[in-house]
Amino acid sequence: MLELINAKRVYFSYEQYRDMERRINSATHCIQISMLQRISKAHTNKLKEGEEEKRKSYKAVVWLSKKVTDKDLAFLKDLKDLEIEQRTPVRVLHRRSLATRKKIIHSMSYEIINENHIVLDLRTQAGTYIKEFVHGDLGRTLPNFGVMMGCEADILQLDVMSVEVDFPGVPQANRHQQFFDDTSANAPKNSNKKKKKKKKKEKRGKKRDEKKK
Repeated sequence: MLELINAKRVYFSYEQYRDMERRINSATHCIQISMLQRISKAHTNKLKEGEEEKRKSYKAVVWLSKKVTDKDLAFLKDLKDLEIEQRTPVRVLHRRSLATRKKIIHSMSYEIINENHIVLDLRTQAGTYIKEFVHGDLGRTLPNFGVMMGCEADILQLDVMSVEVDFPGVPQANRHQQFFDDTSANAPKNSNKKKKKKKKKEKRGKKRDEKKK
């Protein structure tokens, strides 16, 4: 979700959105976008609710202090809906109240990079502190991945892969065109109102000048 501050233009048709997608995606391979569309305040609120209430998927690069094999990690495949307790992490204590929160790790899978590094895929309850789940945060998150592996663990890279929330869906040409037509129709009205106000002020000013003469 991207907010444009003081945008010069906010009304675009369905075809114009698709053209922007093509131009951005063809310009770089670092960022690829799809389903570009303008959203309402209601959709924004729904997404924010999903951040706390829905499930999220993550991919993390994890370092382990001991050498690991598939045998050491095999138990992760059968681990479902693990409940953990997390005290407010040290790194956010300055802005979050001190509390203990119960969260669910719904599932985990892995890929071994080398003896001491793995890629960990997690599907968790939204609001779970993933970094703290991996390294334990000085024992403030229990159980944690380090405890489960019987060694020290730390997170080197973390990416959010998805948020499981209905939002707002695949853009449709007719819906966007109707939105574009409606909002575009409103735009000139606003500008006409401003012009009328300006003319009224000018007339009042002329009348004052005539009276002075």
